[in-house]
Amino acid sequence: MRSRFTKECMAVLLFVAVACGSGAEKRTRALDDAAARRLIGAWDVTLWLDRPVSMAATSQPLPVRVSGTMAFVENHYDQPSFPELEAPTHSGVYDVNLSVFGVPPHDDGGATVIARAARNTVGGQRDSVFIVMNPGQRTALLLRGTFERDSVVGAWTSESLVGGGGRFVLVRRVGANRGT
Repeated sequence: MRSRFTKECMAVLLFVAVACGSGAEKRTRALDDAAARRLIGAWDVTLWLDRPVSMAATSQPLPVRVSGTMAFVENHYDQPSFPELEAPTHSGVYDVNLSVFGVPPHDDGGATVIARAARNTVGGQRDSVFIVMNPGQRTALLLRGTFERDSVVGAWTSESLVGGGGRFVLVRRVGANRGT
C-alpha cells in the first residue's frame, strides 16, 4: 500500500514539475520568436490625439501630437500580469510628456511600459504589437499596432474613465539594437 502511495505522489510531483516548466518554456519560445526580437531596442514614438483623454483637456486647445522615446528589453523572468496585458514578454521605459493630452503624472513616479509582440500566422497579415504605458495604473494607455518595416503603426486608447485615444507610430532609432 505504501508503495502505491509513493507512486501516486511521484506522479503528482512529476505532473506539477511539467506544468510549472511549461510556462517557462512558453516564455522562452515567445522570446525566441522573430516578432519578439524585432521589438527589442530604442524607438522614437509619436502619439496623435484624436479623442480627448480628460474633461480638462477638452476645454483647452490640445497639440495635435506628442513625441518622445520608448525602449524595450526582453523580460526573461516571470513578471506579474497586469489587467491590461497578461504575460508581457518585454518591459521598458518611456520619455513622453503625456500631460499635454490631459494624462496626469504617473501614479508611482515611473514611466514604465510593458509589451508583447506576436507573430501572425494568417497569410499576408503583419505581426502584432501590444504595448501598455503605465501598466496597472489609472493612467494606463493601450497601444495596439502592427510592424511595418522598421516601424510599428497603430491606435491607442486611454484606460481613464473619460476614455480617449488616437493614432501612434514607433520608428526604430537609427543605430539602435535590432534584437538580432
